[in-house]
Amino acid sequence: MSRGTDCFLDLLHRSLNALSGMKNTVGLGILLWGAAAAFAHQDALPEGEGRAVVEMACTSRCHGANVVQRAKRTPAQWQGMLDLMIDRGALVKDEDYDAILAYLARHLLATVNINVAPVARIVEVLEVSEKEAAAIVEYREKHGPFKGWEGVASVPGVDGKVIEDRRERLEFH
Repeated sequence: MSRGTDCFLDLLHRSLNALSGMKNTVGLGILLWGAAAAFAHQDALPEGEGRAVVEMACTSRCHGANVVQRAKRTPAQWQGMLDLMIDRGALVKDEDYDAILAYLARHLLATVNINVAPVARIVEVLEVSEKEAAAIVEYREKHGPFKGWEGVASVPGVDGKVIEDRRERLEFH
């Protein structure tokens, strides 16, 4: 269990002991136990280099792993969020900043279903111009769904190298 889970379960145990002599505490006890079970079974962050640093900086002090894991962002968005959290008081050592950013950008990356996404979402996730995103949507509407990143990269007016570099952000369903 994580340090945060241990602390929460210890607090729950002490609270239940304090409440044990009081009347009508069964409902509260069940409620607290359910909260502890939900907390203890939160999703862990994906395995990978930098995970321990992210857990220490983000999930052991402020957020549960499930909160961090749900927040898929582009690398630029992760950088902005990390800077914001530091401005708000997150304790991140200078030497850990790059490791945290690399982990988040690699393992909690925003993706876009290129076969249904509107222009604005393509711009946001792929970090391409509105003109390039519009070309992708127009091509898709004329030629049907894309099957792989190579098809997106070959759209006239789109920088194929950028698409290749960001192919892990693409989904095709």
